[in-house]
This record gives sequence, structure tokens and C-alpha cells, in this order.
Amino acid sequence: MEELSERQEQILRCIREAIIEDGQAPTLKEIGERFGVNVSTVHHHIRRLIKCGALVQEAPYGRRSYRPR
Repeated sequence: MEELSERQEQILRCIREAIIEDGQAPTLKEIGERFGVNVSTVHHHIRRLIKCGALVQEAPYGRRSYRPR
């Protein structure tokens, strides 16, 4: 697995915490609001996390379909 940026680590931690607390991953919009970035930026980070193996996407078009490995 390639090294993650600080922001990617933060997003991964955010996803893990949301799953523990709410039972589901946050939406891209919710992540963006938490970190003060737009949905496109969050989408880019999520794609990188999937590519490097830190996240798994369970459904191709699900809003909350990604899970940490």
C-alpha cells in the first residue's frame, strides 16, 4: 500500500469513526463539510484511498458504499 497523505489519513479516520458511531460511512458531502473542502476534492481522495487499497468500494454507485480494509 502506498503512503497516504495527511488529508487521506484524516478522511480514512473520519470514515472509520462514522461507521463505528452510525453504522454507515459518511457521504462525500458530509466529509467535505467536515474538512471544509468541496465534494470533488473528497471524491479525488476517496478514489486514491481505493486505488491504494485502504478502502473497498462495495457498490459502484452507492453513496455510502465504501469501507476501510
